[in-house]
Amino acid sequence: MLRTYFPLSFISTLILLISTCAYAEDHTDELHSATTQVTGFGTLGIAHSTTSQADIVRDLSQRSGVGASGRTSLALDSNFGLQLDQRINENTDAAIQLLARKADKDFVPELTWLYAAYTPNDRLKLRLGRVGFDAYMLADSRQVAYSYTWVRPPVDFFGSLIVSYFDGADAVLSFQDAQQGNYQVKLYAGFARGKSYTGHADYDFSLDGSRILGGHLAYQRGAWSARLGYSQLLVKNEYSSLVPVLDAFHTAPLATLIPDAAQLSAELGMQNKRIRYLSAGLVYDAGPLQVQAMFSQTSTNSLNFPDSYAAFLSASYRMGKWTPYATLSASRPVSAQIPLQPPANAPAELVQLYKDLNDGIHSQRNRQSTLSLGLRYDLSDASNLKLQIDRIHSREKFLVRKEAPDWNGQTMLLSASYNFVF
Repeated sequence: MLRTYFPLSFISTLILLISTCAYAEDHTDELHSATTQVTGFGTLGIAHSTTSQADIVRDLSQRSGVGASGRTSLALDSNFGLQLDQRINENTDAAIQLLARKADKDFVPELTWLYAAYTPNDRLKLRLGRVGFDAYMLADSRQVAYSYTWVRPPVDFFGSLIVSYFDGADAVLSFQDAQQGNYQVKLYAGFARGKSYTGHADYDFSLDGSRILGGHLAYQRGAWSARLGYSQLLVKNEYSSLVPVLDAFHTAPLATLIPDAAQLSAELGMQNKRIRYLSAGLVYDAGPLQVQAMFSQTSTNSLNFPDSYAAFLSASYRMGKWTPYATLSASRPVSAQIPLQPPANAPAELVQLYKDLNDGIHSQRNRQSTLSLGLRYDLSDASNLKLQIDRIHSREKFLVRKEAPDWNGQTMLLSASYNFVF
């Protein structure tokens, strides 16, 4: 049964935004004279899962996906974005971007960009306000499906990136070497926004106020582009559903049964813990052939966000308006060991408590692989169609929702999308 997920409020907002853009097109000369530009992007996508035993999600901001909540969905990939750019003077610009997509609240427009940019010369650019979090290559534009080959960026790699934007500042310094290679150094800092559902649809926590610090070094020469990046997130808030469990470890009964109960509570919590993202990317784009390879390591000092690796390799070949492509992606936990062992001669109730804790930690482990085959067709310079089939094997359930106990972890996802920019 087709489940649309499109509330009346979203449809009304969409009509309003389209009307605004139509007005902008009719008044192009006026907009240019006022140094104002209205642009936008959108995707109308449909996805079908071959299983009803688990929900496949696009990323961890989504409480539900396609599968258990409905075998077919228009909501997994569909979105609409509108951006207003204002040129203030020769060196100063401002931008605002609204995005409506399925996340915590279905298709409620959110303010994803709101910044002022200062460019004193050709080498340096400074931004202050709400900006995109590009911890990985392509991360800042992963909602603009027109700009890349796939229906969606590889979920095993990008899906666990829990921050989309932050309030703060960034600085980009660009320069060339003697061989006409282009270097870019970027630094940023600020405070995260939003909510994440990591490993379980009920285990959400707020990212608001969590501190972000990071940067990257990028190099581009000819057909080759490479980037190394490092970011860290200092989590301000705790899992709300975990608070009663952590408090229980500080009570007298558990402190008696577990000598290191207070230390265990500290290791399980997320508050004041650091999530570190280390990434590397390499892209070859020459003529019709494009090859991308990316690798990342995510690490924390919390048992409830186990360390993991992720990578993908993708190749595409342009033939006129047609671009077939193939992608192999995977994520793996760093350690396969059961982290918690009950004390010797522990009573049955305590053994069960440790089992429940290990089950909760296990649900946060990231072990999934996907083989994707697809085809992109360029309708025009501003729109395209895409078809994609994903063979997904999820051996641990960090990137799925509502999984049945007897689900074998395998599904096929069939997707199609119409993508545009204006």
